[in-house]
Amino acid sequence: RVDEEYITPDWFYRIEATTITEEVQRWPKDTWERGLGEHLGAREISACIPISTSIKLMGFFLCGLKTGRRALSVTDIKCLEDTGEHLALYIDNYTLSSELNVRIKELEKVYEDLRTADEFKAEIIQVMAHELRTPVTIISGFAQVLVDNWDRLTEEDKLASFRSMNKACLRFSNLSGQFTILTDYQRGEVETRFILINIMQLVEDACNALDPESSKRVDNRLGSDDFIFSDYEYLSNIMKNIISNALRFSPREDPVIVYGQEEDE
Repeated sequence: RVDEEYITPDWFYRIEATTITEEVQRWPKDTWERGLGEHLGAREISACIPISTSIKLMGFFLCGLKTGRRALSVTDIKCLEDTGEHLALYIDNYTLSSELNVRIKELEKVYEDLRTADEFKAEIIQVMAHELRTPVTIISGFAQVLVDNWDRLTEEDKLASFRSMNKACLRFSNLSGQFTILTDYQRGEVETRFILINIMQLVEDACNALDPESSKRVDNRLGSDDFIFSDYEYLSNIMKNIISNALRFSPREDPVIVYGQEEDE
């Protein structure tokens, strides 16, 4: 019977032990038991057995009328109570098994997150080691040239060497900053500050961070009226990386064109 009152009546939750309907109807201890007998009898329930463990109550096992409508015997009641105990044991084991499966899935997710984080770190270290090798090699090389040939180099050669070393240092600093941003992002420590950004100015700022020769190759076709609401620092880093990659992996005689269009606001 699908009846809300029948399924979850308030009077159920005062039942603490096996209750035989006929007994509480004939010999009620108080008004509540008399009312309980009426409720159970009206619903043709001959007995109510709590399904519980030593820790908690899980529900109730309700028994309909006995065939022939005879009174429940001691054997019947013992059978019902044993059934209730087995149901409690089954439900308790099933609940524990379900909770264990949930915990296992949570642990599997944690393990997968840790494995992903470990792979991320390994990949970042490998990439950074590769990327940092270039500026370090440039700085080391020019420093060695200056040490070995200082007296033979012209002032113009020395200045050119220092400029190359300075350029390599800027690249080194930029890579280190990106590494810090990536590690912060991986740890979930990214803080964003959204402001209205002029995209044309953003690209110009990214180009100003390049060396003069590379910046001349960038053809900025964004309009001065193009704005976006975003975090300037992170968006700027993205733009610098995109332009730097375009410059690095395209023919030197070709320009790098930056343009954009508005879609769906």
